[in-house]
Amino acid sequence: MRFKILSLFFLFFSLLSSTNQTLLELQSNCQERPNNVESWIQLGTFFLKNNDPVNAFDAYKKALELDESNINTWFNIGNCYSMNDEPEKAEEIYTLIINANQHQSSVWHNLGYAYKKQKKLAQALYAFEIALRYGLEEAGNHLSYALMQLALGNYEIGFHEYEWRWVTALNRIHFDKIPLWHGENLQGKRLLVIAEQGFGDSFQFMRYLKILYEEGITIIFQCQKAVAPLAKLCPYIQQVLTKDEIFSGNADAHICLMSIPYILKTDIETIPHTMIPYLFTNPERDSYWSNQIKNDKNFKIGFCFQANDLFATAQFQTTKTKKSIPIELLEEIISMKNCSWFCLEKNSSSFDNFPSVNVFDSSFDNDYGSFIDSASVIKCLDLVITVDTAIAHLAGALGVPTIVLVTFVPDWRWLYDRNDSPWYPKTTYLLRQTALNNWSTIVAPLKNLIKKIITSKEGDLDVSYD
Repeated sequence: MRFKILSLFFLFFSLLSSTNQTLLELQSNCQERPNNVESWIQLGTFFLKNNDPVNAFDAYKKALELDESNINTWFNIGNCYSMNDEPEKAEEIYTLIINANQHQSSVWHNLGYAYKKQKKLAQALYAFEIALRYGLEEAGNHLSYALMQLALGNYEIGFHEYEWRWVTALNRIHFDKIPLWHGENLQGKRLLVIAEQGFGDSFQFMRYLKILYEEGITIIFQCQKAVAPLAKLCPYIQQVLTKDEIFSGNADAHICLMSIPYILKTDIETIPHTMIPYLFTNPERDSYWSNQIKNDKNFKIGFCFQANDLFATAQFQTTKTKKSIPIELLEEIISMKNCSWFCLEKNSSSFDNFPSVNVFDSSFDNDYGSFIDSASVIKCLDLVITVDTAIAHLAGALGVPTIVLVTFVPDWRWLYDRNDSPWYPKTTYLLRQTALNNWSTIVAPLKNLIKKIITSKEGDLDVSYD
């Protein structure tokens, strides 16, 4: 099939124009001009932007019926397959376009993601490299390449490329009168560190603040409001302020938290972990929860099976859904004998009918600050089981035995094809999906793993467990 040689930038033009029209307007355009290819493409792009690949596919199919040689329509159909988690079909479409000698970076970039969803890791890395070759100035190509390298454990190049996140997904944080830190000696000086992204990211990377403090640097930490209560308990942080507070003090330099591994040249072998635990708890709440839990003689397990639901966009809501585990899959797990379960999820109402599950009232993590009660309860437990959310990093940073339930396509920090984490060695075990979006594959292994841990009664998680 011969494709019309059109720029794939048309896709982005179509996306922008669609956002200025309502669904009713776009549908009306298609009714009034049923033979207009662009009208159907714009309708499809509206659905795709709103995370509705099924209706998007139907619109693009109409466009193909009118002009089957339109490369943009084929590209968007590939995107529909990718968004609908049909990576094999997406790969077929993208490959078809490439074989027609259409070597736009967008096609190679999206082919990389199709490979990634199938765990064709070498092919994915190659595709992202080719995308960079054809689109070196495209920030999204750099970020995707960075995430692939990080997921493969190639941290030197990965963290270097990860600095492109400021051009794509995030607004760079500037302090006009405070210079950016590039790694120069700051002994005896003040460094302003700004948290970024999620709560789990802060918990994971706060370890670096302890390292810098031990080098004689005074640490000022500006973080999310929910992270601040725990940050204030860390003796290596001299000042804590939240994101909605304006820093009006003096500092010799500033840096964003997740740029510190790049500055310090962290690689897979030099991940700092010997300081674990590096987060601390409230002694008053420790005492309270210890007294509440100490008489329970069962094996005590805290859990978080639902990811954060405070996502603003439909796409991120989909990510949350994929990371979360349906309750009906968990019944035989939370019904195990001689186990007491403690719900560490914000919304615990789903477990009201499970007598083995302890749920907390509305004062939990509210009266004393976010994560304060969670941290103290976690310290009292024998084990934490959680999906990829902030609880995984909180438990890991506290040095509590933890099982993290990882999706088939993992976030970069959990790497691939290993059941331990170099970020939280000895205490964290990674149990992975064996098929895309299929949590049923972890139920039996999880149940067996819990039994082995109970039997062993060891402080460290033996990563030889299978």
